[in-house]
Amino acid sequence: KAIVVACNSASAAAIDELRRVHADMPVFDVIAPGAHAAVEASQNGNIAVLGTRGTVSSRAYVQAISSLLPNAKVTQIACPLFVPLAEEGFTSGPVAQTIAAEYLQPAIDAHCDTVVLGCTHYPLLRDTIQAALGSGVKLVDSAKPLAANVATELTPNGSGQIRLYTTDAPGRFIDIGIRFLGNPVPTTTQVDLEALLQAEKDKTGGVAFLQRGLAA
Repeated sequence: KAIVVACNSASAAAIDELRRVHADMPVFDVIAPGAHAAVEASQNGNIAVLGTRGTVSSRAYVQAISSLLPNAKVTQIACPLFVPLAEEGFTSGPVAQTIAAEYLQPAIDAHCDTVVLGCTHYPLLRDTIQAALGSGVKLVDSAKPLAANVATELTPNGSGQIRLYTTDAPGRFIDIGIRFLGNPVPTTTQVDLEALLQAEKDKTGGVAFLQRGLAA
């Protein structure tokens, strides 16, 4: 029924192409809801965006926020170490606190009253980030407004099912997924992309596979 590109870096890099290829269904990105929520939350127009180097270099959040609030002052901060901290479970304590303090100083210097957690991993460090910025700064996680947008778009049709597929080791995915969801993760199926690509090439010469992307 729909595709949700829940990765900020992937949204910044590929959302236009995905919407072109999958014009027959709604394709949601994670950046637009985050930008909208940040503009609504900010009182002084000074907004910081925390993201990966890819997201920051794309300036996708700057463009999205500026389109809604032309006078906004957007401070972008690349925080690459936040991802391994989240995945390894170091979301609090001296190591995380030291790194957060170093990364977030530009947001403090710019008097940002709102900070966008522009990566799916960063909400796991929410408490540490909040402590470094101070209680008066609002943190924006685009997951909730994105989920609300999807719920509005799609018409419920009975009870749904969760089926998970991963291109990486399922065990690792399940361990990290539990941290993200706070609940047990359903059985996960590993997908061999090389085998899938070869099967598509054998059937179609690869043309249909490339047109559909990885949605299958």
